Amino acid sequence: MFKDESMAAEFILIEYNLIPNYVYNSYEYPLVIGNFHNNLPNQAFLSKRGLTVVKKYNNGLLLLRNKTKYANLIHKQTKNKMDNMVL
Repeated sequence: MFKDESMAAEFILIEYNLIPNYVYNSYEYPLVIGNFHNNLPNQAFLSKRGLTVVKKYNNGLLLLRNKTKYANLIHKQTKNKMDNMVL
């Protein structure tokens, strides 16, 4: 799932900071958090994945929107599962 332990630790920190939202290690959702340490991605990298920048934060953190139909389908399926959960 992750290349090394530091990437896993960063993912856990992002999950913790965004509670109560669910965070998935995938860019195939309507909203995506990008954490780019060294260089921000170029437009071709983002476009290939259907991503556009919504907001830039400090230290290489980006809020991205995935405009592909697949992302919207995943969102609807996830929302339906959450709506049907019994707590």
